[in-house]
Amino acid sequence: MRVISVHHFESQDVSTVSTPLASTTTPDNKLLVATDNLVVEVRELQSSGQLTHSFQTIDVVTKIILDFD
Repeated sequence: MRVISVHHFESQDVSTVSTPLASTTTPDNKLLVATDNLVVEVRELQSSGQLTHSFQTIDVVTKIILDFD
């Protein structure tokens, strides 16, 4: 297990994610976490990191890049 610190400054919540490979936050207070079982989880930071949904990928995710252009 690896600990990834994500600070959203409204509170300090601790959530356990099984084998995170990459993560990032979004402007609308979501946390995207790529796991080793080819899934990207979408978590709601305003709800203590509650998993809202997830989606399968076709390969291991090593980096998540958000592009809003």
